[in-house]
Amino acid sequence: MMKDDEIIKIKAKTNEELKNKELTEIIVGLLSFFILTGVFGYIGFSFCLDSDYDIQRGMVFGALFPIGLAILKETGLGKMIYYIIYIIIYIIGLDYVPTFVGIILLFIIILLFIVAFIDTMKKDRTDEINTIYKIQYCKPTYKTNYTKTIKYSPKALHIDESSIYYKYENEYECERCFKIISEEEYELHDCLCEECFDETFRY
Repeated sequence: MMKDDEIIKIKAKTNEELKNKELTEIIVGLLSFFILTGVFGYIGFSFCLDSDYDIQRGMVFGALFPIGLAILKETGLGKMIYYIIYIIIYIIGLDYVPTFVGIILLFIIILLFIVAFIDTMKKDRTDEINTIYKIQYCKPTYKTNYTKTIKYSPKALHIDESSIYYKYENEYECERCFKIISEEEYELHDCLCEECFDETFRY
């Protein structure tokens, strides 16, 4: 049976691992965003140098191009037909959407990354941590009791094994005080009875 401070350490470590995993995903996404927008922004810049197109506009909308492709992929619309439709809309938008709108969109996307980062740092993962703890550390510790039910027959002169039926009932045991509790209470209170759970996590 684990001590209370060991349980707290395990849950704190699990929280840290979950947070680090989520932060890594955000950072990878942010780096990918900067790399792709930088590459396509430079492509837009190079294109504008060789034509009479506005350089600032070319850089902004060049940077926005891969974002639309990423959105299509993440939303499960990564089929060729949707990419073609997006490219057509993108080309049409180059002539009608003002440059400042593209700049605002870039800042909004960066802001979303910042919000996601802050949300990950402050996120309450209690339910998720408890679920992981139950799966990894709370193995069912229950006793199996049985009662014998004897079937009598008027013609039976003796009782043999075929006339005995066993009824099994699962009884779960609190890992702290070893009190017999129901399955519902066992799962609801992290392998503990209600009293032990309150004493353990009161603070």
